Amino acid sequence: MLLVDLPPLVADVITRLLAVEDSLDVVEALQSGDLESAVQRTSADVIVLPADESDLPVAGRRFLEKHGNVRVVGLVDHARSGIVGRLAIETDWLEDLSQASLVEAITDGGSKARGLSEAAPSGAPRQSIGPDN
Repeated sequence: MLLVDLPPLVADVITRLLAVEDSLDVVEALQSGDLESAVQRTSADVIVLPADESDLPVAGRRFLEKHGNVRVVGLVDHARSGIVGRLAIETDWLEDLSQASLVEAITDGGSKARGLSEAAPSGAPRQSIGPDN
């Protein structure tokens, strides 16, 4: 986990809170500098940074769009709440494939398309592929 541009007290609190979790390590607290280089250097898969109340900061959103395997957590309201950004790939089954259902699946982006179902014909559930899987 990489902490970016957080006040030292907030960074310290987060580090102490997560110290009890074996699977979570704060690898660096970065006050300024190149976010891209820091993530490459530390191999961080989670970035925590300040955010406004409406969305992830621009830097976090750009990084997330470029590196879909990284989760971005934006802390809001003096770290009392937050926003989590992550990308995931979802798959849906196209049943009764036709020209119309294929065109709709491509242009509507998935589950709204005619002919799509939540489960595969064999009953297999819908799949999500992303940082959680």
